Amino acid sequence: MARVSFEKIGRSFAAGALAEVWRIGSRFIITPIILGAVGLSGYGVWTLLFSLAEYVSIGNVGIGVAYNKYTAECVRRGEYERLQGIIGAGIAGIGSVAVVGIIAAWFFGEPLLRAVNVPEAMVADAHLAMMGVMAVVVGRLTLGCSYEILAGLQRIDLYHKLSMLASVVEFAITVPLLLLDFGIIGMAVGYAAGQLSCFSLGLRWVKREDPQVRISPLLATRAGMREMLALGGRMQGLAVVNVGVAEGVKVLLSVMIDPRATALYELADKLVQLTRAPVIAIIGPLLAAFADLRAGGERARELDLLRRGWKAVMIVSCSVGAFLAIVAAPALLAWTGQDVPKAAWALQWMALAAVFNNQTGVPSIHLRAQGNVRIEFLFSMVSTAVGVAVILSVVAYAPFESVVYGRVAAYSVGAIWYIRAFLRHCGMDVGEWWRGAAAARVLTAVGASGAVVFVARSAVGLPSFGVTPRVHAVIEVVTWAALYFGMLVPAVWRFVLDPDERARLVAMVGRRVARLRGGGTPK
Repeated sequence: MARVSFEKIGRSFAAGALAEVWRIGSRFIITPIILGAVGLSGYGVWTLLFSLAEYVSIGNVGIGVAYNKYTAECVRRGEYERLQGIIGAGIAGIGSVAVVGIIAAWFFGEPLLRAVNVPEAMVADAHLAMMGVMAVVVGRLTLGCSYEILAGLQRIDLYHKLSMLASVVEFAITVPLLLLDFGIIGMAVGYAAGQLSCFSLGLRWVKREDPQVRISPLLATRAGMREMLALGGRMQGLAVVNVGVAEGVKVLLSVMIDPRATALYELADKLVQLTRAPVIAIIGPLLAAFADLRAGGERARELDLLRRGWKAVMIVSCSVGAFLAIVAAPALLAWTGQDVPKAAWALQWMALAAVFNNQTGVPSIHLRAQGNVRIEFLFSMVSTAVGVAVILSVVAYAPFESVVYGRVAAYSVGAIWYIRAFLRHCGMDVGEWWRGAAAARVLTAVGASGAVVFVARSAVGLPSFGVTPRVHAVIEVVTWAALYFGMLVPAVWRFVLDPDERARLVAMVGRRVARLRGGGTPK
């Protein structure tokens, strides 16, 4: 029976952090190779394929949350028959949607690609690549349910191991194919091989973790379908808005300008994911944990976990977001080897906006664990309305900039509205949240460290060292990162974390080190 513990959450966070480091690291390595092989236009087309595929995979957003939540609840209560009916209903229902999507992609793919300004010379290859990506979508919506079930079993560390394995396989296949000039088709083959190879492994791991959890569409029940639709259906409306906007702006840029504009936006967005990666690692284990604690009636532990999770998100998102905004230009040059000032400008604004948006992560997970998506849906509507209003007011004068300004306004205004609405919902005042998240102490530590680096970079800079611009950019990023985090980490440890939090972290690391050394768990 799965039970919540600091050790389990810590293990899941560590696995999630490692998986995000690998995922981002592999993308950092492979993206310059992609740019060298297919150029900015090809990279923009590849981005568009995923944006279009997301509209088919929208269905998995709500269903995936339901798998996670219901697995945690049913395993805690021993309701395995109910669980297998829910899982079977999810696979049967969403699998049908996926099949319709892949058929539509086959017949209407090429006209759609032309409509979003994909160069005619790339349409045929892009269509084949789209079918490969769609095959992954079908797998993710059916066999891939094992990922969320593992998370519901509070083995999100295994979920992350599967993600890492998929990245390794994809990287090992894609890079040689790119070097052999297979272009976008080679990228699609590598991506499909990595993902599909891990779906079946996930099913075996679920069976190993809890043999009573059975996964098959043949086990679907009417009651299971009703429960799946009750939660998953509510999440679908939210997913349509979120995915529609997030991917729609990339398609919009390609339609208004060309795929190169989409590529520039995507490059900035990829680095913005550095602010999101640690947040994902933190909130990943929390849905199952909140659902478990609520099912067990442990209200005090639930609220304590809410406050500590929010504090952790505040620390990591502010820290990384501020640093990216300071070193945007050299970071992009060091990564891609190309001088892309428009992407650097976008990164500065988007990184700061992401700090606001990341604060919504823990409230969303807490509400989803209750099966409540009303506030989150209203938040999406408010954010979308603000973003669209800004884009429409600026697009005639600056098409690319309008999308960035719209995203900044949507993230910042929407997050402020959402946090206030969530606090009212759970009966917590703003002051209690501000103190619980240690917001003043976090902002002071980040602000002081960031100000020192900003002044030093602006007033002093670094000598040229007689190296290439890209190598100089790498030196810049490493130097300023050492100074920034060298000041920030001790400040956070000493002034932001509470004594019991420091003690828990030290104990958890000590246990992990002891196990790695083969010495058992220290008492």
